[in-house]
Amino acid sequence: MKRIIWIISLFFLFGNTLFSQSVHPGDVDNNGEVNHLDLLYIGIANGAIGPPRAIPNIIFQPYAFTPWGITFPNTGLDYAYADCNGDGIIDFQDRNVIDVNYGFTHGTPVTNTFTEGTPGINPEIKFDSIGFFNPFFQTGLVAINISLATPMLPASDFYGISFTIEYDPDIFCDGICMVNFQPVLDSVFDPSGFSSYEIVRHQNNDPNSGKLEVTVVKNNQSPVDGFGMLGTYVGIIEDNVIDLFGSGFDLNTIIRINNVKLIDEGFTESPVVADSINIHIIKPDSLLNSVEDLELGINIFPNPVK
Repeated sequence: MKRIIWIISLFFLFGNTLFSQSVHPGDVDNNGEVNHLDLLYIGIANGAIGPPRAIPNIIFQPYAFTPWGITFPNTGLDYAYADCNGDGIIDFQDRNVIDVNYGFTHGTPVTNTFTEGTPGINPEIKFDSIGFFNPFFQTGLVAINISLATPMLPASDFYGISFTIEYDPDIFCDGICMVNFQPVLDSVFDPSGFSSYEIVRHQNNDPNSGKLEVTVVKNNQSPVDGFGMLGTYVGIIEDNVIDLFGSGFDLNTIIRINNVKLIDEGFTESPVVADSINIHIIKPDSLLNSVEDLELGINIFPNPVK
């Protein structure tokens, strides 16, 4: 009789802990916040199947779940956390739940950590200035390619990368941020199986809050080695940017890549060197103001010319 009572006591002590596990849809890493880093887990677990939740809902609240018995390497997290919609399969639909619940938090979110690389030793994620369109007028377009690694310092066992592009919302925002990240369709990284996600985050045009958070991750459990372009940062200079010039004739603004997390298929992180680029915007009044100015600035020879 005592043995039976002891077994029942163990059930209430440990069994209650086991079945009290809960998931908030979209918070795959269970750190208290839904963000772009959660997509890395979706890419790794893509295609996995397990027991569906009793309540397959995506509303951001805790749901009890049955552990799948499969865990993410180096994290210990059960795959059930990646089943964001609770249907028992991890796929692109779970990526959509991250989109819907992006930015939602619960409890006290845990701050993410990032490993900085050493120039000349670790691969670099960088802005490609070759072919970069530099705007000279207000409402100009800024389009900058973003590449990872080089032939001299390639990325090894690349599976996914997350990073943040920081920009000045006073220049690129006026209520609505006209910025985006366009994933590349052709890359040395073999884009088949790539899934990308990006979101603009800003608040009240605060110059310190302009952020474009990006994740590019494969979904076929096959890492690759190499280097190549990940995508393109695209931003529109706002109409009111001329007010920032004051009495000057040009304006400089820096776009930075920050908070980089590069992983392989086993969720092992590798250090990465981050880059920044200076955008030089020339005030229209400082350029040619008339057709006469244009004519004076051009000489055609020989004359006559074919």
